[in-house]
Amino acid sequence: MPRALVLLLVLVVGVSLAVQPAINSQLSKHTGAIGAAFVSLTCSALTIGIILLASGNAPRLSGVADVSPVYLTGGLMGAVNVTVSLFAISRIGAGGVVAVSISSQLIVAATLDHFGLLGLQQRELTPATMLGFLLLIAGVVLVTAR
Repeated sequence: MPRALVLLLVLVVGVSLAVQPAINSQLSKHTGAIGAAFVSLTCSALTIGIILLASGNAPRLSGVADVSPVYLTGGLMGAVNVTVSLFAISRIGAGGVVAVSISSQLIVAATLDHFGLLGLQQRELTPATMLGFLLLIAGVVLVTAR
């Protein structure tokens, strides 16, 4: 896949991550927070199921029996992410949810890289990276301040 297309797709994901909590928040007004999380994640599962079948990759699911249980927690994390976002958005706003989420993602991802955890290639944390973490935290404080 061309690099430009990959970057475009990741850009779309970024937009989606920013918009999803607001959409789910509106859904929760009709279904409650837990109901909205259920509907959202069910739609996700159905969509991925259709893509899995249409792509011809369904037989590869048999490989799930060979993976560490740690690698099966992604769905649990997704459920927690959606549900917590639904509760948090009314308290810190969509901008706050996204600011905290993205900042924590960057810090944890760089830490995973630094230690080469979960099969990632090891990458050193630089002083500039650490300064970036501090600026992210300062940004979160400013964005979530009332």
